[in-house]
Amino acid sequence: MRRASVLLLLAVLLPAGAVARPAASATDSDPARYVDPFIGTLGSGFVFPGPAAPFGMVQLSPDTEGYFAYTGYLYSDRFIRGFSHVHIQSMGVHMGGNLPFMPTVGAVQEDPLQYMSPFDHSAEEASPGYYGVRLGNGVHAELTAGLRVGVHRYTFPSALPANVIMDVGRSVPRESGVPLRPAAHASTIEQLDGRTVSGSATMSGRAPYTVYFAARYSRPFDSIRYWNPGGRPDSRSAAVTFAGGGEVTVEVGISYVDEAGALRNLDSEETDFDSLRAATREAWNDALGAIRVTGGTDADRTSFYTALYHAQHHPNVFSDADGRWRGYDGQVHTADGWTPYANFSMWDTYRGQMPLLSVIQPDRYRDMTRTLLEAKRQRTPSDPEEAQRNPARFPKWALNNTYPDYMVGEPVMPVLAEAWCRDLVDVDIASDLYTHMREQVLTHHREPSFVEHGFARRGYGGASETLEYAIAAFSFALVADRLGHQADRDAALALARNWASAIDPEIGFARPRQADGSYRAGYDPMMPDGFVEGTGWQYTWLVPHDVAGLFDVIGRVDPVSDRLDTFFSTWLAAATPTGAAEAQKHITAFGIAYYGNQYAPSNEHDLQAPYMYDWTDEPWKTQAVVRGLQSLYRPLPDGLPGNDDLGTLSSWYVWSALGLYPTVSGAPLYTVGSPVFERAEIAVPGGTFTVRSPGASPAAKYVKAATLDGQTFDATWLPDSALRPGGELVLEMDVLPNREWGASKPPSLSAGDLSAFGCRAG
Repeated sequence: MRRASVLLLLAVLLPAGAVARPAASATDSDPARYVDPFIGTLGSGFVFPGPAAPFGMVQLSPDTEGYFAYTGYLYSDRFIRGFSHVHIQSMGVHMGGNLPFMPTVGAVQEDPLQYMSPFDHSAEEASPGYYGVRLGNGVHAELTAGLRVGVHRYTFPSALPANVIMDVGRSVPRESGVPLRPAAHASTIEQLDGRTVSGSATMSGRAPYTVYFAARYSRPFDSIRYWNPGGRPDSRSAAVTFAGGGEVTVEVGISYVDEAGALRNLDSEETDFDSLRAATREAWNDALGAIRVTGGTDADRTSFYTALYHAQHHPNVFSDADGRWRGYDGQVHTADGWTPYANFSMWDTYRGQMPLLSVIQPDRYRDMTRTLLEAKRQRTPSDPEEAQRNPARFPKWALNNTYPDYMVGEPVMPVLAEAWCRDLVDVDIASDLYTHMREQVLTHHREPSFVEHGFARRGYGGASETLEYAIAAFSFALVADRLGHQADRDAALALARNWASAIDPEIGFARPRQADGSYRAGYDPMMPDGFVEGTGWQYTWLVPHDVAGLFDVIGRVDPVSDRLDTFFSTWLAAATPTGAAEAQKHITAFGIAYYGNQYAPSNEHDLQAPYMYDWTDEPWKTQAVVRGLQSLYRPLPDGLPGNDDLGTLSSWYVWSALGLYPTVSGAPLYTVGSPVFERAEIAVPGGTFTVRSPGASPAAKYVKAATLDGQTFDATWLPDSALRPGGELVLEMDVLPNREWGASKPPSLSAGDLSAFGCRAG
């Protein structure tokens, strides 16, 4: 029966039409064993260690008491104050932690600073689909999760009354003036019968949302007690008490539609703790099995599979089991034959995570693309005149069904271009999707000055925005070119070339402009003046679609390689392979100190920069720099160099460990770096693509020679079309650089036509 239950649950957890995974061997049938959910929980990684199914709606995890537990948990904290059901993987702001449950003994306490419990990492365990801890109050708490349900199993000491505090009026955001106490917000909770309660929690602010829940206990509770957290009349929490201690399980379903949906979700999945745990682990083995690696050390495999694990939490399922979901217009819709997703951190994820998902999760990516179109449709005013005056937009950053729109630019465009270029746009939405993309890029641009004058005037000074908008325009140009819309393509390409207006040719650095077009006086490219979370040194390289053109501008002032060498301190990297990377991480304070002339391995704006040497005659320097940066990803709680931002940094490591990176945002091509493993098999429709790297080791980081499908390969890049079933890239590795390898450079906009970027229809 348990076997049947697990198979049934796997049908719920795995998407229909999933890509066939590489055949498992005796040694790789359980890649989940390499995952350590505690990696990234110390420092500024901000990941959560609790269980979730791949892309699951429920992400059930402990919340600790420290101020810097931005998304719920920080390894250095010493108290747990609850196990909540909603988390956002590694945001740099306080967010999530909704619907916390906490087991306690003795008298019921209402203040989280009173009922929280100490814990010790020696009594803590986590793996894909499971978390367990023995709390200082004597309770052994265990958690598992499915797609829309979470299950808690508490074993209480027998001598004292056992309580489960459901402080649903609390979450991660803190109370003003009391940094350790979570603030109170609107909430409801009611008893439905002797074992079941239901309710909701409503968050306000920049990204308001309501999450509903239904909780069913394994045995009737003896009493229930209500109170108003923070004294707010619109906030209600409760605690249930059981006499005699022992084991109590509580099964929790959540919904963003209504309480009835939460109840249906609860009834739609297997909730036996052990069966659910086993099925979720198998679902992770399938998700992780998209890439099978051989070689490297156990530490390498742990870093790799944990990164691949972190990369597959978001965007996450947002619809109920019956297909209902709350749209971006606040109304309830029904998805017929597809699954809506939520939480698109696109300023971060367009640089690596979304391209990764387009390769290893193509069916999910189709539905993510449809979700983004639905967001735009649902926010478009019904009145045509109003729609013309105040057009709706695709999101920059979507949280649940809201647009907090953190950061800048139009990062949705490369995300959508990835779908077009990889044939992941369904026919029934293609025309409408293109029309809405065209409208946003060419007709109703977010920054009119970028269209009219070639540079952005608003925001942080315009330089960051100008570079980001140019990438978006280039991405749309790829789509227009693919579809044969030449006028749209040419108009978009004119905007894509506006990157040049952000680079001052007199100094060869990105530089903000004044409203009249003049460059800002008193400018120092080592300072963050005019940039979003970065400096002129860091943003200068954000021209992935026209690297040759950028190098031409820089080269009139300084030799490009000298500029890159300074940026990466490669002389230090050559002497001490991990020294430069560690120095850069600490100089930039894990990505939050915006000054200096060094690469920031802990933030997103220059993630592609290590691969810039692939456009020079020294691609071996990319191999050296990337290998040094890979050392920042290690199997320790501080094993992420910075804020993971819903899997972004983790995806950088996944790609770089394979020896590839999707450097040109929106374009289906990869530049070559330094692979970690001797063999990697990547699932593609119809089979697998293999990257073999004989001799790869910490010392052998340089490409000596290469073949692609048996033919000599002398290029520092390859198109996505090469990732075909049965295809094989061989990168022979050596301890010394081959300074002659890599004669063929990746495409650049100023050096050829768009067809070189590989987005033309087959």
